[in-house]
Amino acid sequence: YTPEVLDALNYFGAKEHAKLFEQMVEILAPDGSIVDQKKREKIVSNLSESNSTKLDQLTDAWYKLPNWEFYVNEWNWNHIN
Repeated sequence: YTPEVLDALNYFGAKEHAKLFEQMVEILAPDGSIVDQKKREKIVSNLSESNSTKLDQLTDAWYKLPNWEFYVNEWNWNHIN
C-alpha cells in the first residue's frame, strides 16, 4: 500500500512524514511495494550496515515528528455529507 500511504500522508498535510516514508521505501522496496511477507523479511534481514543505520535514523526522526496528523480517524466525518 505504499502509494496509498504516501497519498494519505500528503493529503492530510503530513509532509515531513511523507518525506521520511519515501526515504524508508527507497531502502526497503526500491522496486515498489512488496506484497509477499517472506520477501519483505528477507530484504530486512539482508540490509547492509549502512542501510540499516540509515533506516534506524529515519525511524528515530519519524517518532520525533508530531503525531497529531494521524488522528483523522477520530474526526466526525458525518457532518461532511
